[in-house]
Amino acid sequence: MPKVEVYEIEDTWNDGGKTFDGGVAVNITDTASASDSRLLSLSIANNPYLRFGKDRVLSHWQSDDGAGNATWVEQRFLNATTYAISPKYSGTNSEPVNIGVGRDALVGATGADLTGLGRRAVNGNTATGNILGLGLSSLEGGSGDASSAFGNLSGYQAAGDFGTYGGYRCGYQQTGSWFAGLGVECGESQSGDKFTGNGYQAGKGNTGDGCFFGGYRAGLNNIHNNVICVGDGATATAANQTVLGNASTANTRLPAGDLSVESGNLSITPTWDSLPTVFLAVDVDVVDTNSHTNSLLARLAIGGTEKAGIDKNGYYRIGGETVFQRAGTTTTVGNGSDTITNILAKLQINGNDAIDTDGTTLTLGDGGLTRVAVPSGVKLGAGTALPVSALTVAESDGTKARLIIQETSGDVGDTAELLFKTTSADGDTNAKAGVIFEDDGSSNARGILHLCNNITNNTSNASKADAALTIDGSRRIGAGRTDPTHRLDAYDGGGGNVFRAKAGVTTSDAIGTIEGTSNVDGSQPVALRVRDNQSGSWTSGATFGAVDFFSNDASGSGAGVKAAMRAYVGNVSGSTVGLKFYIDKNAGLVETMALPPNGALYLNALPTAGLQIRDAGTVGGTEAGWVEIDIDGTTLYLRGTLTK
Repeated sequence: MPKVEVYEIEDTWNDGGKTFDGGVAVNITDTASASDSRLLSLSIANNPYLRFGKDRVLSHWQSDDGAGNATWVEQRFLNATTYAISPKYSGTNSEPVNIGVGRDALVGATGADLTGLGRRAVNGNTATGNILGLGLSSLEGGSGDASSAFGNLSGYQAAGDFGTYGGYRCGYQQTGSWFAGLGVECGESQSGDKFTGNGYQAGKGNTGDGCFFGGYRAGLNNIHNNVICVGDGATATAANQTVLGNASTANTRLPAGDLSVESGNLSITPTWDSLPTVFLAVDVDVVDTNSHTNSLLARLAIGGTEKAGIDKNGYYRIGGETVFQRAGTTTTVGNGSDTITNILAKLQINGNDAIDTDGTTLTLGDGGLTRVAVPSGVKLGAGTALPVSALTVAESDGTKARLIIQETSGDVGDTAELLFKTTSADGDTNAKAGVIFEDDGSSNARGILHLCNNITNNTSNASKADAALTIDGSRRIGAGRTDPTHRLDAYDGGGGNVFRAKAGVTTSDAIGTIEGTSNVDGSQPVALRVRDNQSGSWTSGATFGAVDFFSNDASGSGAGVKAAMRAYVGNVSGSTVGLKFYIDKNAGLVETMALPPNGALYLNALPTAGLQIRDAGTVGGTEAGWVEIDIDGTTLYLRGTLTK
């Protein structure tokens, strides 16, 4: 067919309502032409610009590689309902083509194989290969390859490869690869690889790899790897966790069905920090209508062998055998027995027996050694397995056996006490005797030791006020007083004798010995001191120190031979003293010898033999001053004057 050149076609369509078909009309009778035959071909200088083929394909020329190889973009009108846009290659050219539908759909896009549908879809995208953006600014400014986005701003400026984004701002500015998200702001600004999320803000700000989040704000700002968070606000606290449930509730519940852990450990580590709240870490509530009696609420096994369990009746099992059960008011502990003495149980720490019972004795040990033993005879042994009393303390490692009672505050006046009671009454009463150690404020826990005996007829306990014997921090001993001022300080506030010493029955027995050791210079310390602490003025002749001797009645007022040695005051001021000796002559004590303050010696005794010296009055003359000396019946009277 010859080429027809048309420079200008003019026509007038002016009959309203009439259909014209003559502006340019091409009507070909086609019987067997080639498939790429064209009804229209427009070219300039033999360079084609627009074509419309017999197969309803409208194509326009896009580029030429300079070697005659042209690239065409085709618009296919396949039928009444199908329309397609695709590249058509010719020659060796294989340059990909970007397709955009919508305002600014491909503006600034420099990537390859981009497909955008919607305003600013894939706008400015720099990725290469298989990119599909559907929605306002979907994948706008993105750089990740092989990604798809559905929704306004979904995948906006996303840099991760292999991303799939669905929902407003889903994956907005995310940088991790292998992203799959669905939901408003799901995975927004997250950077973890292998991300999967579903829900409003699910995984938003996540930085962990290999994570799955499902639910409103589930996994929000998560930082842990390989976690699964499902539920309203569910959040992991460590890597490799699975968190199910609402974060605002105390309980995390699994869905109905079985839970299996194929490997590793099942760990439940909640935080219980609200004192008035009751928590349930593991809650098993079974609806039981008629299950078998061997049904178990809990079972722990290794390799299929049961190690421990709780059956449907609440009985505890160890090794498949019931060891603890409660039926009504009866508690049974053991392997079928109703007595605790038949239990054979042992607790070991580091391979050594810590708690052991052989059915007769309960022992507590350490390092293979028995530290405390309680045999069936209700005796307690500390350091021995064979206690011989209610409490036996033994030591076998070369040190002294000790029982320490300690008060730990260390304040002045605090006491550490060992009390004794001999009554069957229970409670903290009737402990009438005790040994009490009192802190007196000295350094290194020094203090005062009291031996106490409470004689009050009530239920009170012995206390420091009941001290009968006290040893203070200077080793001074007080008998009847808690503040001794001498090495031995005895006091009887009742007015009786302070002490009594009684010898044996033979002549060799003695009450005791009072001994003093001479100093280097030969001076002798006082061996015995008798002291009267009378206050106020003294009366001339008053006794201020006495030693009485009795053969029978210790009170000195009954029958018996008596004798006395007494010191007396020589004048009112008490500046001179004398010493007198008395003998009982059946009429009471009679003075027999005196050493007055003037240094003289007076003897008034009347022995039947021996030496007798007494005042003879005026014997031998009219003047007084005669002395009678009788030696075994021979009487001699002497009178004289001694002149110095």
